[in-house]
Amino acid sequence: MIREPKWTRRQLAELKRLFETGVPYIEIVEALGRSASAIKTRAQLCGFRRPRRLGRKESDALQAYALNLGLDEAIRPTNPTALRVLICLAQTDISTKLGLDKACLASESGRNKAVQSLRSSGLVYVDDFCSPVELVLTRKAYCSRPEPMLADDDQIRAGTLPSMTALCSELDAWLPVICRSKTSSDKYRAFIIRQLENAQSGDIATADFYSIFYNPKRR
Repeated sequence: MIREPKWTRRQLAELKRLFETGVPYIEIVEALGRSASAIKTRAQLCGFRRPRRLGRKESDALQAYALNLGLDEAIRPTNPTALRVLICLAQTDISTKLGLDKACLASESGRNKAVQSLRSSGLVYVDDFCSPVELVLTRKAYCSRPEPMLADDDQIRAGTLPSMTALCSELDAWLPVICRSKTSSDKYRAFIIRQLENAQSGDIATADFYSIFYNPKRR
């Protein structure tokens, strides 16, 4: 397990200022470069207190952050935990449930409910065949995002899968455009290859495979 670096006096002073003036968690995370759970834990240990009635401010900050990440305003959830899950996945490209716990500031049951809701609405794709379970956003979650040239509309509707060679070739061109780092690109690539294998074996539906790349409602 990777441990976060020790807090310096300057960082603690900055945390106290940001925390007690009501700066939204998501902005504190960005300012200090630490996980939301680490920030919350350290603030509690130090006895820092948040101002009351921050719900609206936190919600507005989350919505603005989601907009900057290109998440579709029309289908973004109002539930803060679900929205934090979307934001975390948009930032990291791919994550495990443990990774979400560090960003969502929610109980395990709260996070699981949020993931289930997002999965039911088609915004998050979950690989149940992987251990630990991995999650990515589907194309439906974004208002705009480049689509790979894996298949045309007729092939998608017919359930025709690309070959592994064609998939890997297209991923090499597509992933550097959409992923935020080489590390996440490599993880995402392995994830997608595994999904094609699952679709080829019949473990998942072809439509589920294509939902990662294409929004069916726009076709």
